[in-house]
Amino acid sequence: MAGPVRHGTGARRPAARPAADGGGAGLSAQEPRRAPLCALAHVTESQLQRIFRRSTGLSVSAYVTRLRIGRAATLLARTDQQMSAIAEQCGFHDAAHLARKFRQTAGTTPSAYRRDFRSRGDPCPEGGFPMRK
Repeated sequence: MAGPVRHGTGARRPAARPAADGGGAGLSAQEPRRAPLCALAHVTESQLQRIFRRSTGLSVSAYVTRLRIGRAATLLARTDQQMSAIAEQCGFHDAAHLARKFRQTAGTTPSAYRRDFRSRGDPCPEGGFPMRK
């Protein structure tokens, strides 16, 4: 774990820690707060957004949504869990919200993705799924 980060006021705050499981299961329904990220990187919020978009081609919130959809795709392919349980684990408010975002991102519904994936019998890569460009 990284040590505390010093800020301009001399106050000491603990540095951000990576997710304990490393697999994205800790994604919460709440968007990551940009202020701590900005403080950690010593940039303003608008600078963070510009740098992030330039590096990834996505906004911070779009990137987080894609991480959540990738985790949902993995759970759809590897488990028989209900959509509501998958939605909760991946940080969506409910199954309808997951379905809406999944359709926007992957171009298919979660149910169709699960059905098609299982009918092909392909091995499931961690976090991998066919994403629209």
